[in-house]
Amino acid sequence: MRLFGFKVGNRAALIVISSMVIAATLWVITPLTTATADTGSNWTGQYWNNTTFNGNPTLTRTDSAINFNWAGGSPDASLPAGNFSVKWTLTWNFSGGMYTFRAGANGGIRAFIDSTLIINQLHSTSSFTTYTATVNLAAGNHAMEVDYEAEGGLSGALFDWQGAGTSTSGSTAIPSTPVPQLQAQVAVDVANVRTDPSTNNPPLTQVFFGDTFPVLGANTDGTWYLVQLPSGQTGWMWRWTIAFFGGTTNTLPILNTPAAPPAASPVVPLPNVQAVSIIPVIVRDGPTEHNSKKIGALQAGTTVKVLALSKSQAWLLIQVPGLEGWVFEPYMNITVGDLGTLPIHN
Repeated sequence: MRLFGFKVGNRAALIVISSMVIAATLWVITPLTTATADTGSNWTGQYWNNTTFNGNPTLTRTDSAINFNWAGGSPDASLPAGNFSVKWTLTWNFSGGMYTFRAGANGGIRAFIDSTLIINQLHSTSSFTTYTATVNLAAGNHAMEVDYEAEGGLSGALFDWQGAGTSTSGSTAIPSTPVPQLQAQVAVDVANVRTDPSTNNPPLTQVFFGDTFPVLGANTDGTWYLVQLPSGQTGWMWRWTIAFFGGTTNTLPILNTPAAPPAASPVVPLPNVQAVSIIPVIVRDGPTEHNSKKIGALQAGTTVKVLALSKSQAWLLIQVPGLEGWVFEPYMNITVGDLGTLPIHN
């Protein structure tokens, strides 16, 4: 059989043709209508080298539209093929009315308008699949976010929209957002929210991967950010536990909140354990006979304070006026306290 002028075996030809069909049909998508859909422009794309949006983005770039067919490849040499995630954000001016938004993916995809989830299909798929949502928007700027997960095999993503007429009776419009609100999304499994921009005090609460909060301000060096929790409380989060979208940190107010002093640690008294030497005992600088030096000796009947127990529990760290060292435990008789209350010395 000949293929493109070359003689090949039937099996090889079938493999090549099958590969061409897969690549050619990845974007078989039915148009919303005969009108041209809008894609926006200059999307901010944050790309991760994992499928969980975890950690700092591996790559951040500007994408003219969300309309990609990576097939079995990768968006960039820094990302693994078929095993990455992307967050695109864009603020766009809409005329008031109904809009049908379309998201397509070979993999998982979800979309937000002004932090309102309109498409939620963040799961694996066996083929390229499209989803739509019709939303009533007030006239003005609206912040959009599209999240995509590639989970092996072919990968590609699409997002666009088209006017669907004037608002319907009784529908609720998503209001316009003249000034985009910067959002912080938790980018680690569990993150602490604190009462001040430091780790001096216990956390106010804990939040979890994917949780999203408005950002209200930053500290002077941009290492901590003040967020608003759903309860209305505010708290500080460490920069490297969150990812930003929907705005820029450049316009945040700088809040010179002083770090609170460390909370005073309670004083825990050492246990009172005493012992008496049964026979004359050598005192050493370590809990062993072979790799330690003799630093003193106890006469039989000497009372000592016991400070710690060796990891092997065969030696005691003792203290008498002018001398502190290790003695062999079988040569001592415990007279006050309990060895089980002593700290273990390595």
